[in-house]
Amino acid sequence: SGMDVMSFVPSAELGSAVRGSDIWGWTDPVMGNEIAIMCLTDGTSFVDITKPENPVVLGYLPGTNHPTGAVWRDVKVYKDHAYIGSEVANHGLQIFDMTLLRPLYG
Repeated sequence: SGMDVMSFVPSAELGSAVRGSDIWGWTDPVMGNEIAIMCLTDGTSFVDITKPENPVVLGYLPGTNHPTGAVWRDVKVYKDHAYIGSEVANHGLQIFDMTLLRPLYG
């Protein structure tokens, strides 16, 4: 109650045909764009939600190569970097420089 759905992006459009497990966000301190970081069982998708009624999928970062994917993938952001982890054996830590997305919306 009291909330409106502004838009919906199916997981297939996010670069994956499987489930999601976490979502986080980042606001570009230079451009002001708001980026949703959606963790999926097989990778991470980046979506520009600056105009929430018109989200734009910017890209997809595959997870490490694992035949069954991950039960969960988690992301946190510090300054301009996203830190992505998973319970999958040998996944390690993926570190993504969020400023690399600027040419896609700037």
